[in-house]
Amino acid sequence: MKFIARASRVLLGGLVVFLFSLSCRKKITETDASKGTFVIYNLGVVFGPWNPATNQAGDFLFKAREQKVFLEFGAVVADAGGGLKELPTFEYRISKNARVTAIAEGKINRFVYQGDTQDYEIGTRSTVDADWEIGYDHVANPRVALGDAVSPGTVLGNPGTWNADLGRFEIMINNSATGLSCCPLCVFNPDSAAAVKAKVLRHMIDWETFKKDTTLYDEKRHPWPGCRYASMKTY
Repeated sequence: MKFIARASRVLLGGLVVFLFSLSCRKKITETDASKGTFVIYNLGVVFGPWNPATNQAGDFLFKAREQKVFLEFGAVVADAGGGLKELPTFEYRISKNARVTAIAEGKINRFVYQGDTQDYEIGTRSTVDADWEIGYDHVANPRVALGDAVSPGTVLGNPGTWNADLGRFEIMINNSATGLSCCPLCVFNPDSAAAVKAKVLRHMIDWETFKKDTTLYDEKRHPWPGCRYASMKTY
């Protein structure tokens, strides 16, 4: 009941930014009649409710030493130069044995081994609307290759290594016509978007409960759960 009450307050607060979130979708996805509508169908990993007995939450493992195991779209982190940057991604700290998956249809047009992290960066171009590209970063043990076609749920591999206990995986959704990265929930399949938004919101509230700190995410100001912005300039 506590989760339901808090979630209701967060969703009511989200009405403040409702018009902003609608404008994001319109701005990014306006297409001419020759293009289909690009949508995604999952978030690449499994979001599930936190089990305090095991500290598992779907693919996520709750570890007290981590500030977050789900870094939201627009999360502020340190950059390599000692400053700060905002992430145009969903970034996950998950079980090393998790299977990470494609979130939409597409064809792999980038498949790069990263020696510093000893994993792969994979990019796919949408076959529905070529303005859209999805980046999958930190994939280990890849099960796909350059030129392969993927569909929602295609297993890409496992997450790359984050530390001794956790793997790391990121998704980034880019639109080449606008030069923007998009909050994944702005372009989610409308038939299942509400259920997925609820799962992301539940994760953030569960994590703040686990950490005993309700300030870790500013849920009331998110245009979509887990997104500080609807869109932002891409890398």
